[in-house]
Amino acid sequence: MSGHGDSLARDFRAAVDDTRLEPRLDREHGGDVEAWARNAGIEAGEILDFSASINPLGPPPSARKVFIKSYGEISRYPAAYGEKLKEALAEHHGMSATEVLVGNGSTQLIYLLCAALRARKALIVGPAFSEYANALALAGADIRQFTLGTDDGFQFSTQRFMAAWDKDCDIVFLPTPNSVTGQLISRVEIEKIADAALKRKCFIVVDEASLILSRRNPLRRSFGRMPI
Repeated sequence: MSGHGDSLARDFRAAVDDTRLEPRLDREHGGDVEAWARNAGIEAGEILDFSASINPLGPPPSARKVFIKSYGEISRYPAAYGEKLKEALAEHHGMSATEVLVGNGSTQLIYLLCAALRARKALIVGPAFSEYANALALAGADIRQFTLGTDDGFQFSTQRFMAAWDKDCDIVFLPTPNSVTGQLISRVEIEKIADAALKRKCFIVVDEASLILSRRNPLRRSFGRMPI
């Protein structure tokens, strides 16, 4: 984990403006329930889709109310950088709006991050969201996988992870809860990894996209200004 919030924000903006990445169309993405249903000859409603990070409970009633109330404004073009949204998120999480970056879903932000950092060597804790590897590959990174197994119930081991973590690694993707297995990595283990990352000047990307399905608070509230 190296760098500071302001410089990283500038790098993100530069990635948007300057990076030329060729799109890959020869890959699959989760969530294509209609296509799977057609291929299987069944109705889409018969499929339980675990391939995408979507809340199976659906949107909360409060979100429905806001959507209905704001429906008349749907024809307006959205703000280019989502200033009001950033301010609202910053207030909710107790941070500065300059520390918040919004995008069209987490996938866009993952691709921008990999393009901005231009990491040479990367480590992914898996099984994991496939877009980590796709984004890193497009950015030209050499990718290693640290894959959790069924023998220990997909439990994360800091000792095993440290042994697999090359000292010249530039970036680590660490999903918690893991969107595939549902396993959480403890704060104590993440603190150990964060301390080691600071010494190695390595970025740790903690993906908490599925955190709403757990009872744990976001790590941002525990680590203060530490760039996670």
